[in-house]
Amino acid sequence: MIKQANVIGVNMVMFEKPGRNDPYDILASKAIKNDLEDAGITLTDVNQPYAGYIYGDPRA
Repeated sequence: MIKQANVIGVNMVMFEKPGRNDPYDILASKAIKNDLEDAGITLTDVNQPYAGYIYGDPRA
């Protein structure tokens, strides 16, 4: 089991209220594509991409 993770690309996409933009899977796909471009690598260079989101006030 691999016990190390490397964050090598970071990106955000525009997110609005649910239903006012693309579905979450499309937004995640766009963010991951931009992450890979930011890192200068391709998807074949990655073991597992990850995308997440927070909706609402995370401080609440």
